[in-house]
Amino acid sequence: NKTRNANITLRNEGNVNLTSIAARSSDNSVKYGSHHINFTYDYSRWIEPGQAGSINILFDINTSKTDNAAGLYTGWIYLEANESRPYRAFNVSIKLNLSERLRVVVASVTSPRGEDYINNYTIARNVTVKVKLYYLNGTEIVNASGSNRMGIGNFSIFLDESNTTYRRPTSGYLTITKGRSTLYYSDGYYINATIPKNTSGGRFYVNTSVTYKAKGLDYTGSGKYDSLAVRRPGLHVTFSRTSLSMNEGKTSNTLLNVSLRNYGLTRATGRVGLDGSDDNDCAYLTITAYDKYDDGANTKGPEFSAVTINGNNTERTWYRWRFTAANLTTGVTCTRKFNSTNPLLNNRSIDVTISNVNTGGSSDDSSSNSDDTGSSGDDTTAYNYSLRITAYPKVVQALPGEVVNASIAVKNVGNISTSVKTAVSIDDDITATTFPESQSIAQGITKNFTVQFNVSEDAALGNHSSKFKVYVALKTDRYNIQSFTFKVLSTPERELEINNSYLNKSLEFEKLLEDFMKVKDSGFFSIEDKNFTIVYSMVNDTKLALENAKAAIASGDYATAESLLKDVTANIGRIKDKMSTLNAARMAAESQAWGSLWVWIIIGIVIAGAIGLFIYMLLPPPGYDKKYGFTPAVGGTIMDKIIGLLKHEKISKLKSKVSDAANKAKSIKGKKPAAQKEAPSKEGPGKYQEGYEKHKHSGYKYENKKRRQ
Repeated sequence: NKTRNANITLRNEGNVNLTSIAARSSDNSVKYGSHHINFTYDYSRWIEPGQAGSINILFDINTSKTDNAAGLYTGWIYLEANESRPYRAFNVSIKLNLSERLRVVVASVTSPRGEDYINNYTIARNVTVKVKLYYLNGTEIVNASGSNRMGIGNFSIFLDESNTTYRRPTSGYLTITKGRSTLYYSDGYYINATIPKNTSGGRFYVNTSVTYKAKGLDYTGSGKYDSLAVRRPGLHVTFSRTSLSMNEGKTSNTLLNVSLRNYGLTRATGRVGLDGSDDNDCAYLTITAYDKYDDGANTKGPEFSAVTINGNNTERTWYRWRFTAANLTTGVTCTRKFNSTNPLLNNRSIDVTISNVNTGGSSDDSSSNSDDTGSSGDDTTAYNYSLRITAYPKVVQALPGEVVNASIAVKNVGNISTSVKTAVSIDDDITATTFPESQSIAQGITKNFTVQFNVSEDAALGNHSSKFKVYVALKTDRYNIQSFTFKVLSTPERELEINNSYLNKSLEFEKLLEDFMKVKDSGFFSIEDKNFTIVYSMVNDTKLALENAKAAIASGDYATAESLLKDVTANIGRIKDKMSTLNAARMAAESQAWGSLWVWIIIGIVIAGAIGLFIYMLLPPPGYDKKYGFTPAVGGTIMDKIIGLLKHEKISKLKSKVSDAANKAKSIKGKKPAAQKEAPSKEGPGKYQEGYEKHKHSGYKYENKKRRQ
């Protein structure tokens, strides 16, 4: 058991105190599959502007929790500060590489003549492999000695052809010896490896593994050299099918397609064919060459045909072979194997099942029958095509980006051999491939199919409802289906992405919410407005979804959180679209409101002018003052003043009429000079004068005329 410490610096680059920094983590542990390492941490909860804080992490590496499983253990710490802008939070991704691995560098592979190829025919050949070893921290392991001494037994070497699965030796490792007088010599470890005789041609990886014990720890590592050339032909064979069912006494409609490639470095010349000499039942099966395609040329060829193919995968040859079965008294299965006078990189064979049908039989093989019943002569034989999935996993689990296999067992519960295929119904972000693609299953026999699931990196977390289906190849209406659950598990990296997504969507929604509140508070919309009601509903739904996503993250349910955040993303997009419509309507309404407001402003100005005119009319004329200390009725109402003003005008006019009448009377009466007509007021009508008296001119002087006389 060990402890390791990590320190991470935090800086406040803003100009505001961060006073309440909060944190949470990936369950205080880093994980690798089902293994984990616990950690504790402390961090700065207050950081002033321009100052630095830190996160201190202490890892407790306990073998009871890691099971000595080497790997990259990952986790996270999530920090949040409300005062921080523009981002309130961020994730610290933690990756702890628990390893006892070595870095193995295969520097060179050479023949005794210093070449990077060999000519290998009937005898074994030696090559010299130069290896350099390093710890993962970059320290080279040089000439290990003492209790840590490196020996030839610490190394293992094998070859595999780079284009195929061909391996030398077939199992185990090559024979190796020291390549120099000492294993470590000058600048590396030198090892002689013996390549077995009759190795097929091709370009080979030289795979080298090393084990090394030091300080009580067992270190391991591997590396490979690309590439060692073996200068011989190397044919790789592909069959279109591995099994076929047919009836006795008939020729099959189904053909066997064979493709040949030469991955060797030299031309392949010789013969190829299907050999059944080690299977007595193959005496009942004859093979007829149907076609041969040689670089595009189509020719007829015999069962055992000549072939010429250039090397380095520059050419390809195809064959199509047809089978004819003899009459027999009981059903048999014949195995025919592909063979060649040239070296092969793989082995292929086909199993042909010949069924006894009592009298006569179908003219076609079972995989091409088109009817549910077949007949011959006066007899009728009923064929029942029926399949059943007898074993399958109820739940398949995988991580994003992982490839996993599942096996299903299929039994032919009918009464006739048939070619069977499988299909898998599953979500688009998970692909399923079945091996083999199809196979012939005799009545009462059970065979297995392997389904390989390839999970994309962005596959949705959680449960995916899926189905296995098996069916008769040429009768797709005869099938059996079983449901299963495919579960995509969470990883620390994915959890980190979900945390970041929650943070980003929360900030985006806050900004969107501010815009919506401006629209809401503008007063131009009501609940009856369709677009406004839709946005209002989506805003509430998004807010609730974010709250639920936060709760799901806190509880470790990242599948639910991811699903909710996808809904949030979709809602935010729809809200933005609707908000553009609402904002356009709001701007139009504001423009119309301002037009109406100007009308009322003008009306207000006119009313204010009228009130000002009335006030002016109620003021006394210039030069007038209170009369005999009498206070005018300025404290009266506006109507009092208006009535007084009108009364004054009426009296003035009446006095004028009386004066005119008196003057006329005097003129008639006599001979007395007419009274001087009262001069009209220079102030003009409309001025309020009641209770006021005109001032005397400031230049007025009193003169006693009588005294001067």
